[in-house]
Amino acid sequence: MRPTRSGRRDRAAFAQALERHHRATPRHQALDLEGPGTTSLAAWFLGPKAENQRTLLNLVTQAIRTHGQERRDYYPGDPAWVTPRVKQSKAYREGLASLEQHFRRLVGRLRGSVPFYSYRYQAHMLWDFTLPSLVGYIAALLYNQNNVAAEASPVTTLLEMQVGNDLCAMLGYKVPRRPSSGTIVPWGHITCDGSMANIESMWAARNLKFYALGLARALAAEPSLAAGCNITVRGLDGTVRRLLDLDPWALLNLGADEVLALPGRLASECGIDSAAVDAAMQDYTVQGLGMAGFRRRFLGGATPEPCVLGPATMHYSWPKAAALLGLGEINLHRIHVDLDGRLELALVREHLERSLATKRPVVMAVAVLGSTEESAVDPLADLVALRKTYRARGLNFYIHCDAAWGGYFASLLRRPAGRERVAGGDHHTRHFVPEMALSRYVTRQLQALQHADSITVDPHKAGCVPYPAGALCYRNSAMRSLVSLKAPVVYHGGVDPTVGVYGVEGSKPGAAAAAVYLSHRVIRADRSGYGRLLGKCAFNSARFYAALVTLATDDDPFIVVPFQRL
Repeated sequence: MRPTRSGRRDRAAFAQALERHHRATPRHQALDLEGPGTTSLAAWFLGPKAENQRTLLNLVTQAIRTHGQERRDYYPGDPAWVTPRVKQSKAYREGLASLEQHFRRLVGRLRGSVPFYSYRYQAHMLWDFTLPSLVGYIAALLYNQNNVAAEASPVTTLLEMQVGNDLCAMLGYKVPRRPSSGTIVPWGHITCDGSMANIESMWAARNLKFYALGLARALAAEPSLAAGCNITVRGLDGTVRRLLDLDPWALLNLGADEVLALPGRLASECGIDSAAVDAAMQDYTVQGLGMAGFRRRFLGGATPEPCVLGPATMHYSWPKAAALLGLGEINLHRIHVDLDGRLELALVREHLERSLATKRPVVMAVAVLGSTEESAVDPLADLVALRKTYRARGLNFYIHCDAAWGGYFASLLRRPAGRERVAGGDHHTRHFVPEMALSRYVTRQLQALQHADSITVDPHKAGCVPYPAGALCYRNSAMRSLVSLKAPVVYHGGVDPTVGVYGVEGSKPGAAAAAVYLSHRVIRADRSGYGRLLGKCAFNSARFYAALVTLATDDDPFIVVPFQRL
């Protein structure tokens, strides 16, 4: 892009104004160019020069003191182990000296780490973390909670549940306060990263795709399920028919909510205990038989291998998922993207036409909201509309949005609610979210998130939370039961709340949930919090771009070509 004369004049005027500001402003305030916006965000980070170091020290010290006092208060009559006599021993003093020596060496080595905290460093897609997430992580780390089961993490499990609701609401899923019977309730949980969330979403979509077919075969063969033989379902064309009367193609293309409601309906309408359904279905699901066994037993050689569609720019976790789940990387169809790095919808349509003609099951289609290399946003809204078109023709598929990077930008669309709004949320929104932060195109895709069946979003990316903190949100919470392997060792059923039995991971740190929780409490997942922060980032990005394309002068002319065209 060749700079124009007007662009050079604008740059010169900006430089003169900046110089006047520097001369008139004390040195420590020289970077406060945006007024109250900068100072209000300053409390949320440690700062590139550790300006909030005293606050961090005070909060971490408070966390350590509180934790230490809790240890002393727990059965205070129990004898101490590290007694004054032990502390005076040579072995103890040598042990502490060794710890301090090696700790100093470690701290010295860590000084060579990448300075993600500095505004001078822009070489990786990483940045600083929020102050509340840092102190929340450290405070919870002292308790070493394992969110695999509620009995190992009675506090942080509940924090993770609240974080899941926060993320679902931010992304556009409706989270009812008191859900009535039959209400579709979303659900989200923390994963170690976006890759794990993506793998879980394909796992759930694969199991969903073949569940109705397996259930129909089980109803026809298992005496324990005989009472459910007449259960009906609503097809894509709106007609209600007996599940056992549908052919394999129709069974593979039922609506997600229709399939997910079946286990509950067998209990409520047919009197079949859910445990009996789970036991009988072991020999009729992909989960139990594996992909090869399921296809051999129920699909034979007539049905082509199922496929997954996604943009060529999709993350490397997707071929991992296809390989791990037995779908095969060859059946992950990478669709070409346009010059803006966006999924070519016309090519998606071509793939769907071939699948319809050959009756090839489409497990899922992936849209990316913020691709890794290009930061491109796929046309999710148009993909949702395209699915509606093909549903009318008998072809259905699951839609997942990989919004690991872009999901938090949905906060720009969310108005503060309740007390937060009264406390000044709208004032902050007007003051700190530039109108140009989101284009109409990106806004439309963010608004379509509510129609995706599941969404990956990473608090440790645009949420500015320490690793590991990815997340997966389901539009329908019943999806989680498709990836649940309830191990008696860690899960006892009943009313105990738990999140660890769902998903790929086993043990996972409760500290990650606490970090996201505290960051969300201080920096709300709406316009008053993350919306202000990310709106500022988008605005500064545009300013940086403008500076790049006006760098050239008459004495030093050159051309700047941004990698991603805008």
